[in-house]
Amino acid sequence: MIYLVIRVIAACALVLSCLASSGSPAIPVLGNEGWGYFANHRILRFHRRVDHGGKRSRLFIDSASVIIQERKGVFWVGSLLGLYTYDEKRGLWFDFGRDSDERFFRSVKTICQDKLGRIWLKSLRSEVRYFDGRNWHHADELHPPAAIPADNTVMFAGRDDGLWFVTAAGLTAFDGSEWSSPVSPPDNVQAAYTALAIRYSDKRERSSMERSSIMNDAGRGKTGRYANELLSTIYCGLQANDGSIWLGSKKAIIRFEPSKNAWTLYPLRELFDVRLIYEDRQRRLWFADQQGHLSVYSGMKHHWKSYDLKRYFPQVQPREIESIYQDKLGQCMIGTADGGLVIFLEKDNKWKMFGDANSTPPVYGVNAIAEDKMGRIWMSVGNGILVLDQ
Repeated sequence: MIYLVIRVIAACALVLSCLASSGSPAIPVLGNEGWGYFANHRILRFHRRVDHGGKRSRLFIDSASVIIQERKGVFWVGSLLGLYTYDEKRGLWFDFGRDSDERFFRSVKTICQDKLGRIWLKSLRSEVRYFDGRNWHHADELHPPAAIPADNTVMFAGRDDGLWFVTAAGLTAFDGSEWSSPVSPPDNVQAAYTALAIRYSDKRERSSMERSSIMNDAGRGKTGRYANELLSTIYCGLQANDGSIWLGSKKAIIRFEPSKNAWTLYPLRELFDVRLIYEDRQRRLWFADQQGHLSVYSGMKHHWKSYDLKRYFPQVQPREIESIYQDKLGQCMIGTADGGLVIFLEKDNKWKMFGDANSTPPVYGVNAIAEDKMGRIWMSVGNGILVLDQ
C-alpha cells in the first residue's frame, strides 16, 4: 500500500514538474492518463507552450493555419502571428519571428518543400520566399519565367515534390531546378468564366452595354481586355493523384490536365468562392467555400455531390471551412473557423460537431489538419495543436 502511494505521489510530481519547468517546450497529454480520446482518436500530446530563452511564454500556434512535416522529420507550423519549427526528437520549438517584426512571418498561408529540401513559404500579402537551411531568399533569385508578385499569387505542392504557382502570367511548375513556361486557359474558357462572373455576381458594377459586350465575346470565345479575370480570382490549388491540376476560384472550379494541355470549367452552383481543395483516400476531391458548403467530385463516376453544414447544424451555423481530413476509419474531419470540428460518418450519413462546449480539450477554430510520417493526426484546435493516433 505504501509503495502504491509513493508511485502515485511520484507520478503527480512528474506532471507538476512538466507544467512548472521553464525548459519544457510543450505540455504532454498522454492517452487515458490525460485527456483520453477525441473524435474517436487517442490524444498523444497537446502542444500549447514553448520555451523562449528560458522564459516560458505562449506559443502563438493558437491560430495555426498550416502544419507540414519535412522529409527530415521537422515540423513547420505557420499561424496568424508567426512561423515555427518543431524538432520532435529534441522536443524543441523555434520561433522564426521572435527576433523580427517582418510581416513575412505573419498570416502564413502555404508551406511546401521542394525536391532539393528547401522550404517555401507564402504569406498573406507577402512575396514568396524559400529557406535553404540557413537563410531566406526571394523566389525571384531562382529566375522564374515570370515575376511572382506578393498579391494574387497562389502556391501549392505538386506530385514528386514539385511546386505550382498561379500568377497573372499563368500556371507555372517548378521541380526544384527548372521552371516550366507559364500556361493560361484558352480564350473560350476565360471568356466563359468572365460571363459567369457577370451572370452570378451582383457586386460587379458594369454597365448594361459592357455586360452585353462580354456575353457576346464569351459566345465567340473571346476575352479581350478581361483575359486575366480568371487567373486573378484563383484562391487555392491542388495536384491530384492522377496528375491533374484543380483550381478553386471565385465563380468556378477549373481543371487542367498537363499531359493534354486541356482546360475544363465547372461552374459553381452551391459553392461561393472555393478556398479549399482536398483529395481523400478514395481519390475523390472535396471543394469547400466560406459559407459552409461542400461539393465532392468522384472522377471514377464523374459524379458530384453537395452538402451544406448549415442544414445539419442550424443553431451553430458553421460557415468558414478551413481544413478537411479523412482518417483511416473513413470518417471525414471538417475543420471550421467558427464552429469547431465537424465529423461526417459517410457510410451512416451521420454528422457530429465538437466545439468548445462539448469537447475536452475545448475546440474553437480548426484551421489545419495534417498527417505525419507515422500516421498520426496533427490538428490545430484554436488553443493549441492536438496530436492524435489513428
